[in-house]
Amino acid sequence: FKIKPLDYNNLVVSGDEQPFGFIFYSKMKVDFAKFTMTGYYQVIPQQYLMFWIMIFLSIFWVLSLITYIVIYFKMHKLEKQRQNDQKIIAQAMMAIAHLVDAKDEYTKEHSLRVALYSAEIARRCGMKEEEVKKLKYIALVHDCGKVGVPDAILKKKGLLTPEEREIINSHTVLGGHILESFNSIEGIRDGALYHHEKYDGTGYPNKLKGKKIPVCARIIGVADAYDAMSSDRCYRPRLPKDVILEELHKNSGTQFDPEYVRHMIAMMEDGTAERIHELKVEGADITVL
Repeated sequence: FKIKPLDYNNLVVSGDEQPFGFIFYSKMKVDFAKFTMTGYYQVIPQQYLMFWIMIFLSIFWVLSLITYIVIYFKMHKLEKQRQNDQKIIAQAMMAIAHLVDAKDEYTKEHSLRVALYSAEIARRCGMKEEEVKKLKYIALVHDCGKVGVPDAILKKKGLLTPEEREIINSHTVLGGHILESFNSIEGIRDGALYHHEKYDGTGYPNKLKGKKIPVCARIIGVADAYDAMSSDRCYRPRLPKDVILEELHKNSGTQFDPEYVRHMIAMMEDGTAERIHELKVEGADITVL
């Protein structure tokens, strides 16, 4: 038979000593041929510092996981909202561009092409994609001031009088006024106001010179001039490629920033400019072009 432990048996904790013994009674003579004593090592985790460290780390891990999941879903929701806001902005920019271009059948999709030329110039200059996207929006509404120019002047096929030329030129100032309270896109007013400034300081409206002209306006100025020369206008047909190249080379450093016009010339020579000009962009999403 087995000896059962009694209630008064003591628990020996780690590092302590405890004497023990037992008394064996039997009604018959017992000859011990074999004797076995079994002990058990009882572990109480709460006694160890590592136990509490593991508990703390486990709780911390669970809370971190919950926090991560909550933040992930919130960020996902915010990202969807941001994309939706971007789409709204893009559609608003496109609507303004279509409104301006609709005033003259000869300038149909002019604003979108200028935006695409400007974006390609910016990429070739090494600008970050976020800056390229912003420039595309700025270029898209660069001519918004033309909504205030009478159609009779805007569509006139003959030479403009000095007074009519002054009214046409005023579209930059009017565009600046229209966009001055539009602060969702930094610098959007500069594209409309300064895209007819010239690198040598002879442009309008403020006769800014060189690097004092905002970067976006210098790029848009090149793209705008190229599209004007490569498109049919009410007063003349599109110019031949060699004539356009000659004009760009001739006006580098005077009308155009040499760095940016160099990229426009390269776009003409490698066929990029022509591909953009021939794009079927009606109804296109500016964010994916």
